[in-house]
Amino acid sequence: MTKHKQSRGLKLHRPIAVIDLETTGTSVDVDRIVEIGILKVMPDGETHRFRKRVRPGVRIPKEAIQVHGITNADVASKPRFKTIAPEISKFIRDCDLAGFNLKSFDLRILQAEFERAGLDFSCDERHVIDVKEIYHLHEKRTLSDAVRFYCHSAHDEAHSALEDAIATWLVLKAQIPKYGLPQSVPMLAGFLEEVRPSRFLDSGRWFTTRDGKTVLAKGKYNGISLSKIAREDSGYLEWILGLPDVPEDTKRMTREAIQE
Repeated sequence: MTKHKQSRGLKLHRPIAVIDLETTGTSVDVDRIVEIGILKVMPDGETHRFRKRVRPGVRIPKEAIQVHGITNADVASKPRFKTIAPEISKFIRDCDLAGFNLKSFDLRILQAEFERAGLDFSCDERHVIDVKEIYHLHEKRTLSDAVRFYCHSAHDEAHSALEDAIATWLVLKAQIPKYGLPQSVPMLAGFLEEVRPSRFLDSGRWFTTRDGKTVLAKGKYNGISLSKIAREDSGYLEWILGLPDVPEDTKRMTREAIQE
């Protein structure tokens, strides 16, 4: 437990939990958590830290190991997420949430893990701050670059979950005065919702872009290019067209892919 002087930038009226995950990959449907780090900051500046490694139940691929350095042997004797889920739930109870790329990935995979553990985890009563959204309004870089840019220091422990969470909190504190952002969590969350550009290409939220290509944003072909699906399984696209309440722009993009 550590107590710091309250940030002059962001004013807290309830605790905020800054979360970072290391995982087996980037697919919410397939991949699992291998490490979770949380920095909980209280309104008076007191901080509490949580770090656990997790046995994912699936093999960690070499591509993921190259990113975070956590091997299959490192987690072979660690608890499964289901075992520590109640502890995590208690630790972040009544907290707002923050993180770097939290909305697009970490929060989604955390919710999936809680669902598999049979525990409810809702953000309905929480404000969610994605530090990456603030950063990408001005600078399009990684968390390590953000630490150098805003905090004028090196982030030597990149991809250690707790250290990444701590670094994210430092960046967030520096962003508030630098850009004149709202100082309350509810106002900042609302501001980010207004300025955040949509990552979807259609109103049905079926399609997004990756490496300049149109890819599926959900379903069994999540992350697969639309052109590849049209070539190899056009019946899946026909299935999308037959779903109820599919918006016209989604249908148009689907038809165009089938006809190419």
